[in-house]
Amino acid sequence: MAHPVALRACAHSLLLLAGFVTSAVLAQASLASEIVVRSFEGPPNSPFVPFEADMRMATRMTSPVDGTIVGVQLLWGSGFGTAAPAQQTAIRISDTVPLSGGPSILLPGAVLATIDAPVLIDGGANEFRFLDPGTNLIPLSVPVSAGQHFFVDLESPEPPDAPFPGLLRGNSPGLQNFMAIPSARPGPSLDGWWDTIAVHGPPAYAMRAIIEPVPEPSSVALLGVGLAALTAVAYRRRRNAAVDEEGRAGIAMRRH
Repeated sequence: MAHPVALRACAHSLLLLAGFVTSAVLAQASLASEIVVRSFEGPPNSPFVPFEADMRMATRMTSPVDGTIVGVQLLWGSGFGTAAPAQQTAIRISDTVPLSGGPSILLPGAVLATIDAPVLIDGGANEFRFLDPGTNLIPLSVPVSAGQHFFVDLESPEPPDAPFPGLLRGNSPGLQNFMAIPSARPGPSLDGWWDTIAVHGPPAYAMRAIIEPVPEPSSVALLGVGLAALTAVAYRRRRNAAVDEEGRAGIAMRRH
């Protein structure tokens, strides 16, 4: 007869193994399945150069899955690729809000996350995964659901110097892009935002959102969960059997 202590030790080891397998598989699936949501497909073209202080340039995106926004990318450049690194005021991820008293247009709404003082490098996809790029202590983490609209926007502190870098642009028919111009007067303004078509035409700002989907259990992970459950059931049955056998042995000894 197996000793109860040995049974407990064996069951505990199997439970640990099953938990380790499950956790490892889920972690690997999570890291390997990030989705990059782009404001447009294809190569970017000429930059849009901010022409006023404290301008904000926003692009609406849609999450294809349930998950978490864990990073953003901004394509920043000049015509020559020689601009100095440019510190910006902030990158924001915002919820959407309908235009008040107007057509069915979604505008940037409540701010969900702010990346403070990002520095943009000419000629590359500048990626940010922390709210504090200087120290990288606070990860960017914004939950989203499949089909949810959100905005990514960049605020620039002042117009850049020569060679005049800016957000690169690309063609994206039907995409909503907006701009906040501090000195703008009523006219084509939409609750403080301007439709970019009225300012510089239809090309979209080159912004991307990196989304980590909610992982789906894999077959190996399910196997680990099943192993843990079967181990627990087997342990309970053997423990009960051991208790019954000890009880019968005790009765037999008292009879003798």
